Amino acid sequence: MLFLVGASLFSSVLGGVIAYSYFFNDVYNLPCFGEIEYKNGLKPGIVIREAKKVVVEQDVKINEIINNTQTSIVGIFKKVKISSNKESLDNQKFSLKEFYYVKDRVGQGLVVTSDGWIMTTFNPYKNKTFNEDKFLQNYVVATKDQIYTIDKVLVDKFGPFVFLHIDTRDLPVKSFADNDEILVGEEVIAVNYELSAWITYISYYGPNKELIKFSDENNLEIKLSNSPNKEFFGAFVFDLSGKVVAFIDSEGNIIPIDNIKNVVNSLLKYQKIKRPSLGIYYIDLQDLIRYDSNVKKGAIIYNEGKRAIVKDSVAQKAGLQKGDIIVSINNIYIDKFNDLSSVIQDYLAGDKITITYLRGGKENNVDIILDELK
Repeated sequence: MLFLVGASLFSSVLGGVIAYSYFFNDVYNLPCFGEIEYKNGLKPGIVIREAKKVVVEQDVKINEIINNTQTSIVGIFKKVKISSNKESLDNQKFSLKEFYYVKDRVGQGLVVTSDGWIMTTFNPYKNKTFNEDKFLQNYVVATKDQIYTIDKVLVDKFGPFVFLHIDTRDLPVKSFADNDEILVGEEVIAVNYELSAWITYISYYGPNKELIKFSDENNLEIKLSNSPNKEFFGAFVFDLSGKVVAFIDSEGNIIPIDNIKNVVNSLLKYQKIKRPSLGIYYIDLQDLIRYDSNVKKGAIIYNEGKRAIVKDSVAQKAGLQKGDIIVSINNIYIDKFNDLSSVIQDYLAGDKITITYLRGGKENNVDIILDELK
């Protein structure tokens, strides 16, 4: 069921066009946003005609969240050729080819650092070698009122993420929600660059249902009560406090924000992407039931018919063995609230951790410096 909050997207005579010239900034004040579209299959019969007249407290909050995201969500556009004539419009030489049309965006991104780093899943070279030079030459980033050239691009080799950098400061950054703030049944809002909004609910949040998991992969998953339309592919999902809880990749997959935190932290610390690596396969004991077992929590190192510990990994060098039960990491207990992989992904390559494990009923500790995932 769709319900719409109608608003005029542009009051300028140029309609839905973002204007920008490298030679004259701030000449035009064309608002890029304004039309807010609410989509929700869970609240039939509710139609909100005008955002200013909404009086229901929750809907007011939703409207605030949507409007507040416009400074943190950016559009990605193919670069257009700009005239060198600074007076072209004043001389009645208007050319549509020199403008960026909002709905012609090829991707969208989220500001993740105030000094210009932007996260996106837009990748024009998917299934091919990423051409950084070509990308820098052919694409630009648009905030709500300005166009920026991209001066750096980093590709995550183990995920769908691409990080773009623009030369600016003091960009507004949205907070990431912590694990304990993301609740099943919670109402959330997906928002895209055009400020269309899709309202839905979290139906599942936790480790995936695979029995055997790998410590060096993100095993957390999040499910929403229904699937997004294509216009929300690449969009970002916020809770009612305005924090980012997930994002939707270019194929419509919902990815929890926890799966990206260590990549962003690595970017801040190293100016590059360095994912952590422990190198073990394991089973969460809370996924198993046995009436005579005294150990019901933790992760047992195990892999069916295959190597349970990666050769030459830091886990192997530390002496961990198949059958060891990892009880905690840095005094964080491995249980239904803290999956082993999720705990590992909270750290960076090069961080030192203390693993407490059981072997033959005896508790042991070992210090490990996490490797970089290769």
